[in-house]
Amino acid sequence: MRKLLLLLALGASLIADSITLSGTVISDNKKMITSRFMGFVTEVKVSEGDFVKKGQLLYTIDSKEIDSALTQVKLGISQAQLSLQMYQNQYTNVKLNL
Repeated sequence: MRKLLLLLALGASLIADSITLSGTVISDNKKMITSRFMGFVTEVKVSEGDFVKKGQLLYTIDSKEIDSALTQVKLGISQAQLSLQMYQNQYTNVKLNL
């Protein structure tokens, strides 16, 4: 009986030395990444866990909507400039006819 107890005590101590657990590691050093413009991300240039430097390109955004909006703004500016020129010409004509 004495040998059996010794074997059980030895087995219990071997099991207690190796415990395997699963879990999730959460970093205290997280940064939120945002963009000034909305759009679909077309390419991600980094992977999770990569070290990045200030100014490094992290992702690219599909710029079709932004380009379209820019084109419309430029057209609006051109129309406003044409209207300004037209009204200046009308003003000059009115002054000449007085």
